[in-house]
Amino acid sequence: MRTFLAKRLLCSLAVAATALAQAPSGSAPSASAPNYNEHIAPIVLGKCASCHRPGEVAPFPLLTFADVRKRGRNVLQAVEDRFMPPWHPAPGYGSFRNEMRLSDAQIALFRDWVKAGMPEGPADKAPKPPTFPEGWQLGEPDMVLRTGGAYEVAAGGRDVYRNFAIPVGLTEDKWITAIEVRPSARAVLHHVLVFLDEAGEGQRLEGKDGKPGFGGMRLQNAPLIATWAVGGMPEHLPEGLAIKLPKGSDLVLQSHLHPSGKKEKEQTTIGLHLADKPPTRTLVSIQLPPLFGATAGLDIPAGAKDYKLQDRFELPCDVDAVQIGGHAHQLCTSVKMFAESKDGEIPLLHIRDWDFDWQNTYTFRDLVRIPKGATLRADLRYDNSANNPNNPNKPPKRVRWGRETSDEMGSVTLLVAPADENDVAALLAAVGGKNAERAIARAEKVVDEQFDTYDKNRDGKLAKDELPRQMQMFFAGLDKDGDGGLTREEAKGVTDLLKQFGAGLGGQPGSTPGLPGAPGGGSGGGDTGGGRRRRGGNTGGGSSGGSGGNSGGGGSGGNSGGGE
Repeated sequence: MRTFLAKRLLCSLAVAATALAQAPSGSAPSASAPNYNEHIAPIVLGKCASCHRPGEVAPFPLLTFADVRKRGRNVLQAVEDRFMPPWHPAPGYGSFRNEMRLSDAQIALFRDWVKAGMPEGPADKAPKPPTFPEGWQLGEPDMVLRTGGAYEVAAGGRDVYRNFAIPVGLTEDKWITAIEVRPSARAVLHHVLVFLDEAGEGQRLEGKDGKPGFGGMRLQNAPLIATWAVGGMPEHLPEGLAIKLPKGSDLVLQSHLHPSGKKEKEQTTIGLHLADKPPTRTLVSIQLPPLFGATAGLDIPAGAKDYKLQDRFELPCDVDAVQIGGHAHQLCTSVKMFAESKDGEIPLLHIRDWDFDWQNTYTFRDLVRIPKGATLRADLRYDNSANNPNNPNKPPKRVRWGRETSDEMGSVTLLVAPADENDVAALLAAVGGKNAERAIARAEKVVDEQFDTYDKNRDGKLAKDELPRQMQMFFAGLDKDGDGGLTREEAKGVTDLLKQFGAGLGGQPGSTPGLPGAPGGGSGGGDTGGGRRRRGGNTGGGSSGGSGGNSGGGGSGGNSGGGE
């Protein structure tokens, strides 16, 4: 599978192949033809330059007339295919901050400019070169944290997914309004997911292999609270909203690193912007299906071309939608969420051509009111056929839910705030019931049908080491009489614990741990992960991301964001 770097090289080769075709036509452009200085520069500098500049991840700069003219036809191909700038939500399906999508009129203008021979235009209309902030873009943060050491990224090879645990050291609760990420080696850091670790799991794994960080993604109770990706602009959450950072908690960064062509070292710094006081509104995360589809029976037969993963949730109160994002792996082809109300459909997010390399979190331009009684519906589609260029298996094979990149996941996460704070408890209860419903049904069945199988010594009780690993963490809470063994009735109490943990999956991020066994943000399949083949496109490029989490949030990364 092509890695992100391979796609960048492909893009560069395409540029080289078309360079001979870049000479202007022999005839002078007409007076009405668009020119660079007046018409094209505002588009390129506004939508492309944040990544296409020295020291950033893009393979070449697009800062000057000479830069753009040299690659004009290739850039036109990329924008006509809507591969660049990277913006995947379908138009008319949600209105988001920092939208990178080019309008049809802008693409037509660029096309006309190329056809006219790419004239420069009047010199006195030349725009000033853009400037980009060198320091913190939101001002000096309230807290500055960094990873424990510099992680070395090889000059070539596969992309790397690496996690870094960062102790915060708070002695009292704080509330985050924005997170800003500053790479030390911008050319290799593609995206970061920020997880909240209240259990200290990341610290126990940190550096075990002799290198900074740890591989895979095995945090059990770590909600995703923020994302960052190349080109993303940090921003504060809407007024009155913030993410809880509990005292004693740590942060864990899941970083996607890709080789830049030379050996580099990355030590990431993050800045936390904190609220002066607790927020006036409570954030609740609604994920459909819950747990990234872990309990949804995700099981895609080999050859299936349109496998459906769907879920629904009825809102018990009015809510305001703040952010939304999807998460899936390489077989996914589309992601959609909308609300059905008595007054009609409320569009929230539709990504028609899902790209594993661009899993973003999107902040609504304005809060979206969704009324009580409306039904949220999530719809994800998968293609496990040989015709899917992104299928990692040749030939296709059965794929089920799992943490590795070669497995699958699937969910859409909507971050909301109840319109009335008095409804928080009711919403949390409903979300908790939704999150736990399938896990509860499965747990009840397992206890009833497998008790005797687990009871290896046939003493009528289950010792902790006789339980399956995913149930061992419940042992202390289930052993009501403290005798070191679970009766059949005590074992059935796991369903009550699941209900409690299910409620913990919603609510203020950081207020309650998630359900044990939840995947956090997914996994990069160890330290190395796949790239993505582009459907129906001829240009390279790429990136990745993930969204959502057990309890979501944002405030970092703008509309570019993390993933897997």
